[in-house]
Amino acid sequence: HCVPVYEGYALPHSIVRSDVGGRDVTDHLQLLLRRSGLSFTTTAETDLVKQIKEDTCYVALDPAKAEEEADKVGGGGGHAAAATYQLPDGQTVSMS
Repeated sequence: HCVPVYEGYALPHSIVRSDVGGRDVTDHLQLLLRRSGLSFTTTAETDLVKQIKEDTCYVALDPAKAEEEADKVGGGGGHAAAATYQLPDGQTVSMS
């Protein structure tokens, strides 16, 4: 929930709930991987996508600073160096 405060008082009519969490991020990563040609459909494969997310993804506390650092590391373009993840079948997934 996001609770706006004005002069020390909460504004109950303006409280908003944002339903974005870990599972939403996992589902979106699964969609991006599907678009790149990898199919993750079973629950075991969804757990694998969750593990990939937990190992390679993060939320930046200061997005502007993180983007600047990514530009320095990745040589511009807003992307950091690609992280690689090896699937149980030996296939390698590159995340950038």
